[in-house]
Amino acid sequence: QQLVDSYNSILNYAANNLIDGNPPRHQDYSQIGVFSASENKGFLDLLNDVIYLGGRNDIDNLVGLQLIFEAVLAVYDQSENTTNELSKVQLELLGVEAVTDINLAAVRQIIADTDENIDKREKIQLLVNKVVASQIIQAYRDNIIDNPQPSLIHYQHLELSNINSENIQAINSAIITLDPIAIDSVEKIISTLAADSDSDEVIDIIDNFPLDPHETKDKDADNIGDNTDNCPNVANTEQLDLDGDTIGDSCDLDKDNDDVVNTSDNCPNVANTEQLDLDGDTI
Repeated sequence: QQLVDSYNSILNYAANNLIDGNPPRHQDYSQIGVFSASENKGFLDLLNDVIYLGGRNDIDNLVGLQLIFEAVLAVYDQSENTTNELSKVQLELLGVEAVTDINLAAVRQIIADTDENIDKREKIQLLVNKVVASQIIQAYRDNIIDNPQPSLIHYQHLELSNINSENIQAINSAIITLDPIAIDSVEKIISTLAADSDSDEVIDIIDNFPLDPHETKDKDADNIGDNTDNCPNVANTEQLDLDGDTIGDSCDLDKDNDDVVNTSDNCPNVANTEQLDLDGDTI
């Protein structure tokens, strides 16, 4: 009777029908011979979560239940760095999506590296999503013609909340300029794309002045930030301003401030409103 009660408890949980309001216990699984009772709560929570989300059909026989148990055990062993044998088939059996033969090694690695207790299937999926997003970014960096641009969803999967619809194009443009080594892992990608050294809410890779919180752009590429550049649309590194009107000489239509525009001024560097020219030589 205990065996029947234990199996019914598991089946009812899989069918979302909790008679007593409690998920299956270690004893329920060990009672039906699926595995020896383990006291690890995280392992049991993950097993119950997978069974609850998977439905009754996945465990309508002990063989199916045993396979799910072995898949959960493989995830748990991977997270503990006990083994490195977690398979794509096992992850798919648990309901985890987007795992491929190509990204399996990276999925194993991120599961082994995480400090979080993997007690829910969703947590595995979130880790896999990070791997997928990272590989899309890496592929785009390597070949922008044949590979799609990373989308906001990909950056969201990496928990990069500072990337949004307003700066994503700039971010994608900057990614193709990065050294591949700077983004050869999930951790490096997150670190690179989250860095904001001057805390001005502009990511370093799209900040022309990553160490200056007062400057972010340099439209004319003269190494003078737009906020202080006296001629932001015309390169003028020396920042010359003859008349001191805060408009640089390179873009000041009347740089000597004599009310005569430069193109008509016979002495553009010296104020001479009357434009006197005794010898008529236009100077």
